Amino acid sequence: MATLKANLTDNLIKNYASADVMRFRDGRYPLILKMHASLTKGSWYLVDFKRDKWHKFGTWPVFSCKKALGLVPDLMVKLELDKPIITDQFDTLGQLLNWYLDRETRNAKISKKRRVNVVSSLSKHLIPRLESHELSSFDQAVCERDFVWPMQEEYATGTVRMHFQLLKRIFAQAVDTGVIEHNPLTNVTFKTYIKTKIVPKPSKLSAKDEPNLACALLNPQTHETMLCWFMLLHGTRIGETRQLRWDYIDAANKLITLPKEITKTKPLEIPLSDCAFEQMITWHKQQAKLTRSQYVFPAKIRGCINENEANKYVQLVSGGKYTAHDLRKFCRGRWLELGVDSVIAELLLNHALSDLQQTYIQTNAKAKKREALTLWAAHLHAVKSDFETETTARPYDFNAQQPA
Repeated sequence: MATLKANLTDNLIKNYASADVMRFRDGRYPLILKMHASLTKGSWYLVDFKRDKWHKFGTWPVFSCKKALGLVPDLMVKLELDKPIITDQFDTLGQLLNWYLDRETRNAKISKKRRVNVVSSLSKHLIPRLESHELSSFDQAVCERDFVWPMQEEYATGTVRMHFQLLKRIFAQAVDTGVIEHNPLTNVTFKTYIKTKIVPKPSKLSAKDEPNLACALLNPQTHETMLCWFMLLHGTRIGETRQLRWDYIDAANKLITLPKEITKTKPLEIPLSDCAFEQMITWHKQQAKLTRSQYVFPAKIRGCINENEANKYVQLVSGGKYTAHDLRKFCRGRWLELGVDSVIAELLLNHALSDLQQTYIQTNAKAKKREALTLWAAHLHAVKSDFETETTARPYDFNAQQPA
């Protein structure tokens, strides 16, 4: 393999790179470019000829000749001081983070919600805390000292983990894209720093709240109560519930099919109990007099209500005492207490199943889901009826204000 020695330029490399000339050496510096087999890329090396040590610091043409030559004097100083000489397209972590911020802002393949979350995490947490760090000196220890540990003093462990995982994804993407050479967090996990198990928050709703929920939601008359009614009856997420469309409903089979585009995992089939189906018909007739929207929960102008509006709906109905996710957790717990099979409950919530659970599920899963939701609806209506007719004793209310 021949080596061409010359004052290197990009044009010279493009013109002479071939099966015969796979290596270029600059006559002014201990700088060598080794071409890859494709001849469209190569690796830059700063060479210590006395010790016969080659130090890779970049990739051509990501690092042009001009940039590589400009870096050589500083790299030689680092080499003399036994400092790492890995060099990237960016000097600081702030430049890398802003590169990713710009990339995701223009990423048409992610949802609006995902984009908002990434922008918020970067602009409010990652960039303010890490922007001044030199990329070449950022490592596991610096990440703990200046990012993870200060954050865990201010935020819940789950929140810190979320921001850390985004930081890891940024480094991984940067390496895959070729804008940096080294990922300092490759073998680092969140448990490297914090080993405490993150316990999910319990639901703010329990069995004692069931009568009040049933009475408040089982005869919905407004958009707000209708949204909460649907989530209570079916355990759906607020995001997929607010995006419900009338054409998702198969009236002949009393079945709603949510497409993958609005769920977090995969398409979800929701068998409607008879009472739920009748309520959907009643609501559709009411809405048809007011709007021609294809959405069950239409926005004032067009489309469906957004996430903020949906959350306000729940807050209005609950008086701030519970969230949409609390309703989902409540359903999961009550279904199990009513004897619903745990795997069927997971299917209703559209959670990912383990291989063992998938093997367990047979072709009658849809029928079992319908049985479970029918049982749940009948139970709630029975609770409402008993509570309103006072056929069961009311429990003592310890929160009621006593007369003076």
